[in-house]
Formats: sequence, structure tokens, C-alpha cells
Amino acid sequence: MRIILVFFILSLGLPGQGYARTQSNVVSQGTQQRVEVQQQNALDSRVNISQIGSYNNIFVLQTQRNNVVEARTDGADQQHRIEQHGYARNYVSLDSTGEANDSTIMQYGYYGTGNEAYVVQNGVSNSALIRQAGSNVLSLAQLGVNNLSTLAQHGAGNKMTLLQTGDDNSADLSQVGGGLELIVEQTGGAEVAIHQTQ
Repeated sequence: MRIILVFFILSLGLPGQGYARTQSNVVSQGTQQRVEVQQQNALDSRVNISQIGSYNNIFVLQTQRNNVVEARTDGADQQHRIEQHGYARNYVSLDSTGEANDSTIMQYGYYGTGNEAYVVQNGVSNSALIRQAGSNVLSLAQLGVNNLSTLAQHGAGNKMTLLQTGDDNSADLSQVGGGLELIVEQTGGAEVAIHQTQ
């Protein structure tokens, strides 16, 4: 049985209508899935996504502040891309298990406080490009096979933790600002480049 799921949420706050507060829960099981969430004037919004199946694909875009994305993909080709722009205090948790993986997560806190991103990629091709601006916390674990990573933080009081265990590894890490903290652990092919500027 072949299951195709397309789930799409769009919350647009129009001028004079204030900010949108939403809570969305998506659970998809099947073969060809796709979840797309766009919330333009999102404030205190929460998105929970769970995908179990084959082709996967998640795209979430939230602006403004105090937004939460918790996503899990389990199985096959995956992809992901989660962006949160706006004032700050946005939170992302992504758990990706099985095969091709990927991920592009960008958080921009224009007023410089409190973005957090926690990402686990468990199994096979991996990848990940994560950029944060403001005062940020970033944790990335890549567990198994090709790995890679290009991580960048701009701002004050940034913390970055990278764990790569198994196989080819790599990483290119950049931090610009004051009060920087960086922890890297690699097992496998390794290779790392670190750029820190205060």
C-alpha cells in the first residue's frame, strides 16, 4: 500500500491583525510524505511533527519570537529545513533517524537573545548546515557514516557542541562575537576547521 501525505499550514498575520498563535501536531506514517508549515507573524506558536516512513521531507518557517518546533523523522530519504527568523527565543529540536538525512536550520534573533537548536542525525549520509545569529545555543550530534556539518554562530554568548561518531566526519565551525564556547568530538575520518573571532 502506497501512502502519500501532504500537510500544509499557513498562518499569515495581516497588517493590523496582530500576531498568530497556533499549535500544530502532525503524525504521518507511510511512504511518500511531506510537511510544510509557514507562519509569518508567529508568536508563541508550537509545531510538533512525527514522520515514520520512506521519502520524508519537512519544511517549517516561523517569524517573530517564542516559537517552538519539535520534529522527528524515522526512516529513508528525509531532508528537513527549519528556519526561524525574528526577535528571538525560538527553539528547535530535530531527531532524524535512518538513511539519507540532511537538514538546514537557520535561526536569526535580531534582538540577540535565546535561540536554541538541538539536532540529532542518526544513521547513514547525514549532513547539516545550521546558522544562528544572536545569543544562541547549538547542539549537533551526527552518528554514523558520511557526516559533514557547517555551523556558524554570530553574536554574543554563543555555545556550540558538535559530536560526530563514526565514519567520514568533517565539520567547518565558525563563531563570531564575545563569550564564545565550543566543544567538538570526532571519531572516524575526522577533519575540522574552527574559526573564532571576538
